Amino acid sequence: MVKIKPGLLKANAKFIQRNQWYHQRFDGCLHLMLVISYAEKKKEARKFPWGHFLIHWGYFKDDKCDWYIDMRDINRVTGKFIELTKRDSRLSKKIIKKWDRDEKRFYEYCHQLDKMNLKKLSGPELKKAYSEMLNRSTNSVTSSSVIDGFALGSDNYIFENLYKFLEAKGLERQRQRYFAILTAPVHQSFMAATEIKLLKIGQQIIKTPTLYRFVKKSTLKDIEKKIKDYSKIYQALQKYQQDHFWTRNNYVDNNILTVHFFLKELAAMLKGKVNINEEIKRLANTPKNNKLSKQKLVKELKLPAHLRNLLIVSEDFTYWQDERKKKTYWYTHYLSLILEEVGRRFGFTLHQVKYFSLPELLDLFNGAEDYKVTKQEANKRLKSCLWYQQGDLFDQLSGPAASKLRKDLLKRDSQITVDDFRGMAASKGVARGPARIIKSVKDGYKVKKGDVLVAVMTRPDYVPAMKKAVAVVTNEGGVTCHAAIVSRELGIPCVIGTKIATAFLKDGMMVEVNANHGVVKIIKSDG
Repeated sequence: MVKIKPGLLKANAKFIQRNQWYHQRFDGCLHLMLVISYAEKKKEARKFPWGHFLIHWGYFKDDKCDWYIDMRDINRVTGKFIELTKRDSRLSKKIIKKWDRDEKRFYEYCHQLDKMNLKKLSGPELKKAYSEMLNRSTNSVTSSSVIDGFALGSDNYIFENLYKFLEAKGLERQRQRYFAILTAPVHQSFMAATEIKLLKIGQQIIKTPTLYRFVKKSTLKDIEKKIKDYSKIYQALQKYQQDHFWTRNNYVDNNILTVHFFLKELAAMLKGKVNINEEIKRLANTPKNNKLSKQKLVKELKLPAHLRNLLIVSEDFTYWQDERKKKTYWYTHYLSLILEEVGRRFGFTLHQVKYFSLPELLDLFNGAEDYKVTKQEANKRLKSCLWYQQGDLFDQLSGPAASKLRKDLLKRDSQITVDDFRGMAASKGVARGPARIIKSVKDGYKVKKGDVLVAVMTRPDYVPAMKKAVAVVTNEGGVTCHAAIVSRELGIPCVIGTKIATAFLKDGMMVEVNANHGVVKIIKSDG
């Protein structure tokens, strides 16, 4: 378990200022992010001696998180993987199997919690339930440093080596297009799989003409009453809700989606212009088509073995990373259930408890005074909190002091202006539209049909906004990232890894996203 070391943050301020960091932004709270942080720093034989991260820091403000990973950690893991893949194309498959047991144990305990009445547990029993859930969650995602270490650092290596290979063949102009084809995912994402299941319930409604006609012309309130008359369809919808209520979670929000929510989505598709049969085919066939296109291009180009091996590892890690996202959504739900009961017993709201560090939460049960968090302190952290972890030691600041230090740590020369910039093509195509800067899932309402979604990075809870966008542009992310996977599934252009998109684009700016060449161009500014 991590231990607090007061003064660690300020002592490392100059190091933070001069070091290079990989920046991520998403909706998140302190407690749930620290599960990942703790997991990534945990040393294990299955991660090799070099597969754990050493340093993280993060800034939390109003349930949004700016998370920073030491580029030295990423470069170390990437470099080791690149060397190992020269000799073993099945390396990733062998590594992934090492987590099978812990992933199974994680889901088993989640199902056990479904049967528990947390309010009836004694203090020691509740503490045990929290510790067990924390341990199983952590052990199932200690792979995160391996996944992120490779995924966040290998893209440039693959891109640059592909460019050199194509340049020697006189095909360098095709580098972005070929890169997009060669790095396309060949496994279906869990979000696409869940959407197909919902669409199949829509198929059942279409095959029931009386109900279909009713849905097309009726209000949601009336549809909710009517659909109960069709027991098989209603039971399928209830089962779908039980299996997928967690799909709009993130690192802070525990959204328990209802039958009403899913029926509303389904009714909107049935009333709209969505061809449900074609949409199922498109989602189901995208990974297969990606694989066929990739195999054809690899054969045509006669790629060297090492590049082929790296592409295989990238495919496997895209799948693995997607499975990790699913686990984080589950542990957000189940840990939140426990945290809510802990808060009730000790006089805190769930929201306040989500800004306790891991040892501080355990101290509530232990009756310790050393790290005791008051309601006032918890509320300060809700507004602004800075966290720094180095190995097993951590330090944190809250309130105005955290905001001021964070501002000092990130002083940059921002006087540069640009008309266009580049990234890597994650999904081919060209599109124009007004830019919409999304800093949180709560900004998703800003995206209208035809807009270009611009973010530091995207996560699965951004999907509703992405479905309305004509293109996606991100600061960060690699070929295994969420923006790359979903953009390919949606068939819209996507440029990732620009580093500067959210700094230079403003809401309303008309931009052209040319993902065939990895270029984002400002056409005019309306903002």
